[in-house]
Amino acid sequence: TPVANRIGPENAGWTVAKYLLEFERGGEAYTPNLYARIGDVRRLAREEAADGSGRLLDEPGFAQRLAEAELEVQALEMIELQVLSDLSRGKNPGAVSSAMKIRGSESLQKLDHLGVEALAWYAAPFEPEARMLGHNEPTVTPEWGITTMPLYLNNRAATIYAGSNEIQRNIIAKAVLGL
Repeated sequence: TPVANRIGPENAGWTVAKYLLEFERGGEAYTPNLYARIGDVRRLAREEAADGSGRLLDEPGFAQRLAEAELEVQALEMIELQVLSDLSRGKNPGAVSSAMKIRGSESLQKLDHLGVEALAWYAAPFEPEARMLGHNEPTVTPEWGITTMPLYLNNRAATIYAGSNEIQRNIIAKAVLGL
């Protein structure tokens, strides 16, 4: 019967869902993917510009933004490790899981933006066939940058899916500040 299959008290569905989502978000590690993305952006920025104007990684403004993004990822990693430690001791992640989702998705978008900036106009061509297995035709976009723009465009949704960052901030405000 439907009542027998209900989890939690009647009319408490959102409370139950938030509790379950703590573990979904709290058990996800964003940083391995983010560290890989940092490496991708760094590789793109190390390439010599086609016009011979130098490497983007040597420009102080870009290098600073990349370093700031890397520091944000390192801070997120410390939070993730703390949550994993808490989970291993049977503690709930609580509102920290929402903070992890916010920081992880925003860091991903920042790194995607830096990748597109590093690839410059090579990011613009739409070459989906270049990502197909066995493709061996020449492309406008260098092989090492084929996925940069598609990832940038796809990950614009990262701050929306799995609960928009605005909703996550509201959850934190209610749980931590009692608002």
